[in-house]
Amino acid sequence: MAKAIGLFVFFLCVFNIRISFLPVSPIIIVGVIGSIVWTISSLKNKHRASDYKILGYILLLILIGLISSTINGTFDKYYYKEIIIANFCRFFTAYILIAYLTHFYKDKFTLKFLTYIFLWFAIIQIVISFTVYISPHLYSIIFNLFSSGELSSTKTEGALGIRPFGIGDYAFFGAGLYNCFVLLLISYILIDQSKDSHILFSIGLFLIAILGTILARTNLVGIVISLSIILLNKYGRKLVCKFVIYATIIIALFNLFDFHLVFSDQMETAFQFGFELFSNYQETGSFYSKSTDNMMQMYIYPDNPLTWIIGDARLRLDETTYYMHTDIGILRLIYAIGTIGLLLFLIYQYKIISYASTIFTHNKRLIILAYILTVVVLNLKGLADMSFYFFTLYFLSYAKTQPQNISNCSNL
Repeated sequence: MAKAIGLFVFFLCVFNIRISFLPVSPIIIVGVIGSIVWTISSLKNKHRASDYKILGYILLLILIGLISSTINGTFDKYYYKEIIIANFCRFFTAYILIAYLTHFYKDKFTLKFLTYIFLWFAIIQIVISFTVYISPHLYSIIFNLFSSGELSSTKTEGALGIRPFGIGDYAFFGAGLYNCFVLLLISYILIDQSKDSHILFSIGLFLIAILGTILARTNLVGIVISLSIILLNKYGRKLVCKFVIYATIIIALFNLFDFHLVFSDQMETAFQFGFELFSNYQETGSFYSKSTDNMMQMYIYPDNPLTWIIGDARLRLDETTYYMHTDIGILRLIYAIGTIGLLLFLIYQYKIISYASTIFTHNKRLIILAYILTVVVLNLKGLADMSFYFFTLYFLSYAKTQPQNISNCSNL
């Protein structure tokens, strides 16, 4: 029961899912508990120096925000809510949850096992997404209990029956962000010379690659980079060949039958939405979609040097409107904290995955590069912050190198 509760809370926190009868999101509650435990633990055991460095980067993001606010004579609560408070919560939440799960699973809680959990989380969200999409009447039942995180109810209700979406942050761009993280993690597991569980992870890679793209086309970034990781490995090339052969067989089988016999019109619409880039390429010879056209219109650049340097101290206008009406990640950060803040944010992401890299036994530089490249590319579309996912790897690496400290934490 304790394991099940831990995994359920982990699921809620990974996707920042809000429960209707709780006054605040579970990640805030767990984060507060984690901060208390971390503080008490710091009095008994010395934390790694990297813990303080990570928290130092968050403090620097606060400083940059305050400098920008002072210069511009404005204060944006959304920047501190979505970037600062969110990252503190993610740090302490990941800390306490990884300690909790490590305490109960002990030596079984490895990188492969954590990847297995993340894979099943993605599958659960995909099942929920398509269930609500096919049966819209279930929307009110599910979303009356679990709200859609930072996404407004207007946005989710507007997409109901048009495209699939999950609960919490696993919707639209957030689904693509999570899927990219999991795809890269799976690709790392697959290039391990050990063939144990390769079939399961290969199937998982295929399912997230296909169904995940229907949920969010930014999923294509994860597919390209994860397959590149596999191709750069000698053993991995054989896996890609098998993957291509199996995919070809499946596509060929679909072509033998009438598509309408396999999928309903609604599912056909969903597939057309997810793979619109490819269907448009077939018809016109160029990759484009309505989404990419709209995205290009949101590249609204600052018109003065001061904004480029330190920003306008604005991330949003209100709960539903982005500042300057752009949701491009790099531009939102530039408008909030300038190019200086943008670079600090990217360095912060790099430092976390770099500190977490001790969990990887081989190809460390490759996986770090792949994740940072993913973060940069995704920020060309939306505001991509992978800190929580990186924190889980970071604290898992700590559990493996300093198991006694994690054990002491879970016993507090």
